[in-house]
Amino acid sequence: MHCSKFLTVALIWMASTTAYAQSVLPRAKALQIIKAERHNLFNDPVSIQGAMATNTWPAADGGTLICLMINARNRLGGYVGRRAYIAHVGRGPADIEHAVQPDRQCKGGAFSPAPLLNGS
Repeated sequence: MHCSKFLTVALIWMASTTAYAQSVLPRAKALQIIKAERHNLFNDPVSIQGAMATNTWPAADGGTLICLMINARNRLGGYVGRRAYIAHVGRGPADIEHAVQPDRQCKGGAFSPAPLLNGS
């Protein structure tokens, strides 16, 4: 009986992780969503330069997470250098927050250029 319960739990876990993994957006799609909403996410989105991003990974709520390195003007109009952000996409509007510990929060992911996000 104990084995049966364990097998049932294992099968439910496998089914949920399979569905969960399928809900992660590809990097290109996540970047397109962020670009479409960047006017709501950054003070001066037109000033973004040298944008970089990691690959995506699943969020606990079934959405998608991606780390960004962005250099953009602050509220005073000056460039502040690249800063790390974590973007959450896939469940409603994109949300973004400053990554306090980018190495840990960004899963040690390698950043690569994301010119789609650069201002134009």
